[in-house]
Amino acid sequence: ELRTRLAAAYVELSRLQRQFVNPEASEIKAQEGQIEDIKSAIKSLTGTGDESTLVEEIYDNPAYLKAVDDRDQYVRDVWELEAQVNQAKTLHDEKAKELERLAGLEAEYELLRSALLRAEDNKQTLSLTWELAQQKRTLGLGNFSSLKQIQAASLPLEKEGPNRGKLLMGGLFVGLFLGLGLVVLRALPDRVVRTRDDLEEIEGLSVIGVMPRLDRTNLRRHMAMREQGW
Repeated sequence: ELRTRLAAAYVELSRLQRQFVNPEASEIKAQEGQIEDIKSAIKSLTGTGDESTLVEEIYDNPAYLKAVDDRDQYVRDVWELEAQVNQAKTLHDEKAKELERLAGLEAEYELLRSALLRAEDNKQTLSLTWELAQQKRTLGLGNFSSLKQIQAASLPLEKEGPNRGKLLMGGLFVGLFLGLGLVVLRALPDRVVRTRDDLEEIEGLSVIGVMPRLDRTNLRRHMAMREQGW
């Protein structure tokens, strides 16, 4: 009975050591003290019964080994779950960014959708109009122009545009005639009287006095001379 209790005490000590990281915990110390008490009781009983010595045998506990295997399996499962959680978090962040981008494009999508609907309506209207026009043309109703190609268009073989040589010659002759006309006009007798000599030459009389033109400048000068007594 004491050996059974000792085995159970060792199992409990192993559990406490896994539960508490600190080997100096009070629970572990109490369990170790209980094991020592059981050992002392076994030693005292064996000492009083006979003179045979107590031989301590160590054997593997199947429950303990199974618990260790289960613990290792749980650790591997935890690692696998952590990897899956990290992967799911990364995927969630990517999908959240994509969702945010799509939410920003919602207004533009609505505009494009409205434009598409209007374009489809216009297309249907134009299709109906075209069908009606074709029916009228088939029945000979209305005025329809029939355009036919007479001759295919082609590129010119020679340069088209103003002839520079002719323009230069025409400009030269026009300038020459204008210059000659100006010379002739300048050479004609000038009958306008501008100076005293012109008047004496035309009339054959001597000029004894000249009345100045009383414009604004000469008038001011004349008034100033009168004020000075001239």
